[in-house]
Formats: sequence, structure tokens, C-alpha cells
Amino acid sequence: MIKQLAGFGLSLLLLAGCQQTTEPAAEVDQSESKTSGSFPTRTVRIVVPYEAGGGSDVTARKLAEIITKKDLLPGGDPIVVNLPGSNTRSGLQEVMNADPDGHTILLHHSSLNSMNALDMIDISHDDFQIVSQIAESPLLLVGSSDSEWTTFQEYVDAAKADPRSVRVGLPGLGPVSHLAYEYFTRVVDVNDEFAIVPYTGGAGATTALMGGQVDMRMSATLDAVNYAKSGDIVPLVTTSYEEHPHPLLKEATTMKELGIDFDLNLMYGIYAPKGVPDDRLAILASAFEEAVNSEEFQEFGEAMGLEPLFREADEYADLHDKHQAIFDDIAKEIQVE
Repeated sequence: MIKQLAGFGLSLLLLAGCQQTTEPAAEVDQSESKTSGSFPTRTVRIVVPYEAGGGSDVTARKLAEIITKKDLLPGGDPIVVNLPGSNTRSGLQEVMNADPDGHTILLHHSSLNSMNALDMIDISHDDFQIVSQIAESPLLLVGSSDSEWTTFQEYVDAAKADPRSVRVGLPGLGPVSHLAYEYFTRVVDVNDEFAIVPYTGGAGATTALMGGQVDMRMSATLDAVNYAKSGDIVPLVTTSYEEHPHPLLKEATTMKELGIDFDLNLMYGIYAPKGVPDDRLAILASAFEEAVNSEEFQEFGEAMGLEPLFREADEYADLHDKHQAIFDDIAKEIQVE
């Protein structure tokens, strides 16, 4: 059933308390050295380009909490700054334009690549200095527990028997979840058979699934975990190559089982403005590495369906390059109004 696509592969799209603020960057003492001296000398701001409460936000807050408790950045206990708006541009530009002294950094994920590929933003990972990867999370294709179909293969068979009768809810056209859907349908050769029903957010797509207006939806792990707990959804496919890390989602078909030799997981990382000295980047990376590997963050990840995963800057940058090429290829195949 599986048809490999030349030039395609996708390593995706989830889902991010500590003090919340939306204050702009503080004025910087111009006498402070950017190349030497102690660091940090004041609060480190972790900018999240989304509203409070989402996957990126809660992940940033947990890391900030751990770093503070363990005193991993002495003199610079981090706070989380939520700057949503303009398709994440507000938060991205805040960090890009910040003084490159290491006191303003960004927590973001793979949508930095997907939104660039779809011309939704003109900013990419190359506009930042990468500090490290801190986690990854599979996306999922889920169905309703009330459906007559219980496996992905049954949905595929139904779509082939009656093209466009199987409806897929998406939280909009253009997000990572949309590109994940496009990848899946091409891999199993049902791109024309499934019917897309776009919504203006994840809540709308989930409500439609629960109400029977659509048959499946692409979901972030956090949403899937919440609905799996209540028994309302059935996990059909995980973008992970291996078994999904969350116990409620382990039954989902893996990429390996579909004959795909890589995973498609959403990557989370830490980014800094261009020009931050290497020694300060190393201090930041060391703090996040210890926080990511802590027992507290491991437990947080298990509860969230998030895999804590520290990768150094060079390796993470290489993955970003590969993902950007993949997203660019997929974007050429689809049209987004």
C-alpha cells in the first residue's frame, strides 16, 4: 500500500508556570561587554511567540522553573515572555532585534520552517544562532471512538472505495499539521480520496470530530492525550518512527509500520540573536542541557507526550536544514490561499 515519495520526508509538527509578561526588551547598558565578562548579569527572557497556555508556553515555563530551582543561570533566573501575533513575527522579531548579549532568547519549534516554506513568514532558522534542541513531540492522526473504523488502514480502504467520503479536519491551512496531512496522504496514495475540511484552530477541528462532522483530524500530542484520557478519540497514526512515548497513544501505527524509514516529529529548540558570543551560547546550552536531562523535566515530558531530547547546536542546525528542504518540497505540491 505504501508508496515512497522521492524528495519527501517530514520531521515535524506539538504542540510549549513562571512569571508571564509581555514587556518589550529592556534597555541594555551599552557599557556591558558582549564578548567577555560575567554572564548572565540580569534576568534572561525566554520569548515564546504564542499565547500563554499552549505547548510551547508550558514547556518554556517548566524549563524556566527548573533552571531557577537548580540555579543553572546564576544571576539570570529566566522569565517567559509571551509575544504572539503576526504569524509569530512579533516574537521572532523581538529576539532577532534584541541586543546580542544572551539575555533574550527564543523557544520555538518546527513551524519556523513550515511557515517559511509556505511564505507565511520571511524569517527562518538561519536568522538566529541556534543554542540547542530541547525536545520533540510526535503529531498524530486521530479518529473518533464512535467511528465504525478503528485503524488507519480501514480509513484508507473506505476512502478508496468511496473517494472523498472520508473527511479530515485540519486546524487551518498552512500549519505543520496541514503539511503532515499532505505527507500522509501522498505516502499512502490517497491524496485525492480524502476530503479536507479546514477550521480556524484546533478546538474547531476537535469539536467537529466529536460531533461527527469529520472522520479524522491531525492533532498535537497534548490535545490527543487529553481526549484519549476520556476515551473520546482513537490514535490512528503517530509521526514517530518508533512507538509513541505516551502510554495512552502507544497503539497508534508508527512510521516504521507504514514503511517509512524516518520520523516526522515536531522539534522544539532554543534560539538566540545573531552575534551572541560563543562562551555565552555555551553557558545557555549547558543550563538547558541540565534542565532537559533532569528527572523533573523527564516526568513533565512523559505527562505531556513530549520527549525531552537535547541536541547540540550543530546537529540541530543540520536537522533544521533538512526540514526546511523537506517543507519547501511539500509546499510546491500544495496551494494555500
